[in-house]
Amino acid sequence: MINMQKSRFSVFVMLFVILMTHHSLFSQEVKNDVLYKIVSPSGLVIDNLNSAEDAGHIYLAKDNPKSKGQYWRFMTVRDRYAIYCPFNIKGMDVVEGQGDKFPVNLWGYSRGNRNQHWILKQLPDGSYSISHANSGMFLATSDGEKKGSMIYISSKDMGGWRLEATTMKLPPEGFIGKQ
Repeated sequence: MINMQKSRFSVFVMLFVILMTHHSLFSQEVKNDVLYKIVSPSGLVIDNLNSAEDAGHIYLAKDNPKSKGQYWRFMTVRDRYAIYCPFNIKGMDVVEGQGDKFPVNLWGYSRGNRNQHWILKQLPDGSYSISHANSGMFLATSDGEKKGSMIYISSKDMGGWRLEATTMKLPPEGFIGKQ
């Protein structure tokens, strides 16, 4: 009886280790104090061209470590995220409208601005589906995945966005809005 209990416990421990190892292979904790590159399934990254303009757009570009517009910070807001670039303090913002596709704009970052709230859903391969919390629409590109494609939200989920943690240091920031 004791050997059978030890055997069951050993099997339980092995299953637990296997599950945790499998989970850690694909799971990624999104941290508030890390800058990420948001990488499309084709390997291009989201870039805001370091624009200081409100209502500016964001695009797909080739990875360029010197382009500060390619670094994004994810700040938790309850069960959502506000995504912004700390070098120009502009958040990914969507003003809802009509139809199937809306451009993702840059706007002064504020965690209190519901137009800047996003939901991340991790997919089995470790990549993400990223949806706009207000509309439920998904982060997508305007005309396929090519350099210069504008970033939109769409009713179609293209999924497959990877978040690549970088070693870029956070700049000193003058926060806007609710922290």
